[in-house]
This record gives sequence, structure tokens and C-alpha cells, in this order.
Amino acid sequence: MQIVKTPTSKNYQDYLLSALNDPERIAKTIEVVLQESEDLSALLRLTLMDIMEAKIHNNTLSNETKLAFDQLDQILVKSNGTEIYALVALLSTLDLQIKIDSVFKA
Repeated sequence: MQIVKTPTSKNYQDYLLSALNDPERIAKTIEVVLQESEDLSALLRLTLMDIMEAKIHNNTLSNETKLAFDQLDQILVKSNGTEIYALVALLSTLDLQIKIDSVFKA
């Protein structure tokens, strides 16, 4: 009987860190979170934290991005992102939505 080793699958964290290194994937991820019909401020904050972790893991986190994230994170902690989701709700009543796109196209 021959023993066959099957490759182990990547764990979710490895996949996430890799996927969130792509600017277009980051844009779509944030866009989906913002388009959720209910206030999911915890999900928004978690998503942004995952993006920052991926940037750190891939050694692509700039000081400017870190400072901007830290500032936004403090706001999200204090207000739970109510302003962001109020804007999204208002736009929805106007038949509009926020579209996030990568500045750099592949």
C-alpha cells in the first residue's frame, strides 16, 4: 500500500493576509461592508484591522496609512461609525451608493 501525502490547505488567516494585499480586493471588501443594510460598525472596524494586519504582514504599511488608520479607529471606537452608516443610509434614500475603487489598476 502506497502512502500518499496530500497538501494541506492554506488556513484562512494566510488566505486573508494574502488577499488583503491586493488594492482591488481591499476596495471591494470595504465597499461590501459599507453596503450592508444594517449598521455593522464592528464589521467595518474588524475589516479595517484585517487590512492593516495584512499590510504589516506584507511589509507594505506606510506611516501615513498607520496614522490615518489610528485616527479613524479612534473615531470608530467612540462613535461606532454612526456617521459613516448615516451617510450610507442617506445616500441609499437618494438611490446612490458609495463606490470604492483602487487608484492603481493592474
